Amino acid sequence: MMSFISRHWRLSVSLVGVMLAFEASLALISGSSTLTYYIITMGWPALILIPSLTSPMTVVSMSLLGAMGCILILYVVTSYIEASALTKKVLVAAFLTGAAYLFFLSLARIELSSNVTLIKVLLMSSALPSGPYMAIIAVMFQLYPPSGYGVSLGLRAEFQFASISGNLLLVSSLFLLLLGFLSSLSIFLEGWNIDRKVFYVTGAIASFLAAFSEFTSPLSITWRELNAGYLILPYSLFGGDPQVEGAALLLLALALATLAFSQRTMPKAEMLFTLIIAGIYASSLVCSVVLMGEAALLTIFLLALKVVAGVFILLVVFLQITGILK
Repeated sequence: MMSFISRHWRLSVSLVGVMLAFEASLALISGSSTLTYYIITMGWPALILIPSLTSPMTVVSMSLLGAMGCILILYVVTSYIEASALTKKVLVAAFLTGAAYLFFLSLARIELSSNVTLIKVLLMSSALPSGPYMAIIAVMFQLYPPSGYGVSLGLRAEFQFASISGNLLLVSSLFLLLLGFLSSLSIFLEGWNIDRKVFYVTGAIASFLAAFSEFTSPLSITWRELNAGYLILPYSLFGGDPQVEGAALLLLALALATLAFSQRTMPKAEMLFTLIIAGIYASSLVCSVVLMGEAALLTIFLLALKVVAGVFILLVVFLQITGILK
């Protein structure tokens, strides 16, 4: 079993590809069941979610996520048949598709948080105390920004965190699109080579912004008010727990920044960084399943895929690090 895993580490990439494609498909096809669930739990204000479920931003972002998953599977196929020139082009295509996915996802998240805020306002207004004094106190509490200790997370604060998370992701995606464009030039134009430092610095900035987008996402109104068992948009960028996935992106940013300012290439260090980051990402996949409070029947296969992919990647990382240390 271990020898099979060490020989076929590319299967971990294909498992992630299948998982992302299935998550995107689930988000696209489960709109009616999602809306029905929220109407039952929230009442008629949940109808405000209809524009988010049918929004072009949501549809395009989920379509791009599914396309990226399919391209990752294609990348594994081309790497097995050892078509190196084609493999590089497929990898750049996956990178560009992923950057475009993050761009449209950021816009979809901002749009969804606005709709969820409106629902919260309607629900809050219908549940205000009858006395005018207590009603004013309740409104002030909901609209109050977070305190210095992060205790008062009212409506205004949750919307602020949603805006911060979406805007950070938007800027990160623009850096990634720039990086993907430069990388595609180096692949498709002879004589064009992207400078190593430019690649690492741009990637470090994009990863740093994406990491903090992930860290602030669980504090947003969309995360707090919508049930994790019924997807409208994924709660993290690539299927894992957002906090752990954010840690992986932050370590990636630090690794790229270190490599950008190093005077010489460090193949072993680059490999070790890559394995540790992959291990953290795999842990985020498993954590997203373990920490989930409840799950819908539609998501059972997706959760199983996340666990299988996470465990397989962790085994690959363990074997590869063991080989490096020897």
